[in-house]
Amino acid sequence: MGEEGRARERQGAVLARRSGLRLCGPNTLGFMNTFDRVMATFSQAGEGEAPAGPIAFVTQSGAFGTAIFALARQHGLSFGYFVNSGNEADLEFADFLDYVVADPKVRVVSGYIEGLKNGRKLLAVADHALELGKPIVIVKVGRSTAGARAALSHTGSLAGSDRVYSGVFRQKGIIRAAQEEELLDLVSAFSLCPLPEGRGLGIVTQSGGAGVLMADRAEEIGLSVPELAEETKSALRGVIPAFGSVKNPVDVTAQFIADPGLLRSSLEIVCRDPRVDAAIFYLGLMERFADRVVANLLEVKQKTSKPLIVAWAAAPEAALRALREAGICALPSATRAVNAVRGLVEYAEARRRWEQERRGIEAGEGGGGDTLGSLIRACRTAGRRVLTTGESFALLSGYGIKVVRSRLCRTPAEAVQAAVEIGSPIALKVESPEIRHKTEANALRLNVPGPDEVIRCFDELVRNARQHVPGADIHGVFVQEMIHEGTEVVVGLHQ
Repeated sequence: MGEEGRARERQGAVLARRSGLRLCGPNTLGFMNTFDRVMATFSQAGEGEAPAGPIAFVTQSGAFGTAIFALARQHGLSFGYFVNSGNEADLEFADFLDYVVADPKVRVVSGYIEGLKNGRKLLAVADHALELGKPIVIVKVGRSTAGARAALSHTGSLAGSDRVYSGVFRQKGIIRAAQEEELLDLVSAFSLCPLPEGRGLGIVTQSGGAGVLMADRAEEIGLSVPELAEETKSALRGVIPAFGSVKNPVDVTAQFIADPGLLRSSLEIVCRDPRVDAAIFYLGLMERFADRVVANLLEVKQKTSKPLIVAWAAAPEAALRALREAGICALPSATRAVNAVRGLVEYAEARRRWEQERRGIEAGEGGGGDTLGSLIRACRTAGRRVLTTGESFALLSGYGIKVVRSRLCRTPAEAVQAAVEIGSPIALKVESPEIRHKTEANALRLNVPGPDEVIRCFDELVRNARQHVPGADIHGVFVQEMIHEGTEVVVGLHQ
């Protein structure tokens, strides 16, 4: 506690480094490595059977982390690693995450954080995980003022701006879970389901009410519940009773209790629809018919390459175990199943973005990181911290942002030629590193109609600029396409 405790902590870290050791903690429940049966913890979570599995979990909270570990075991999820980073006097959360991501036995990585000492470390780990195709699911707390205050007193972590964490997670394909149940749902989905090709969700249910609930939730979180193709609806009419529904959500009604094959045939038809990228089947209870339900679901799973999640309310424990052993993700509620699909979709999109960017860099498209980096370096070398108009447009264009047609002209004749090619009316703007605010310098003209006006305005703008900043380095005048409709925006970045 206090300054004496901090001094001892620093001393411990120094001693460890001098002797070639890495330090986990202090103030930690240690770690468990179930692959090699290393239970370096004093938590009772390390007692009893702990089968090894492809999931890793790194946490900044010890007691809460071991509770999640125990809860996962109850859910039939097997963690290969559990690590509590503690006070992080030496190794940090991202160091442990990096280690488990690199392990070939790990397929899904999860974590709990309150704040980070070095955000860039996490970005590098996230890039590596995207390259390996390993999803990262994280619960990040400290979103509220009260939560941030509690995090500071708990581990000394500064929670940081929650919007920044959400933005960075989205950018780097890290899936954010709201709490421990959603974390485990997402981990289960990622460990058992293939990735979807799009956002189209097909819903098959024995309950019309549950179908409406799932459709509402799907659209709330950005998923699509598409109208099924006519061919699909026609095939469904052949198997679903007239009092059911062949629209998405598909309601097979309680009739499937009398005809269990109805589940299999309707779900197979929906999964074949080209507009459906992932499917959820909802049912409740069914204790007496659980074996037949499981057998039908296994047949569907074997015939589709799309992710299938079963939302089974009040399910018999034996049925859930059988589904997990067969590689089918089963969750206990309708909305939790929809939330899990959202995680699959967001990660699949992040992975596709990463692959597209990598292909673009390999092909030398979009300016490339080196070209954009050299643009920034040249600006700094010249002692400038503000980009010119031309540099700004080059930077935006390099990142795939569409910009207006424009050309830098050094003479009135060049400006006339550019105006003819771009088409009237045009905008004229003086280009000079010393003139940031062109309106104040009277160094721009809008809606310039024709060649004579272009010549007159060109000379006038250069003259005004020299009067406003004597000795200014004037590169020329930008001739730009004039945009009349649209929304004017100012974009601010927070790093």
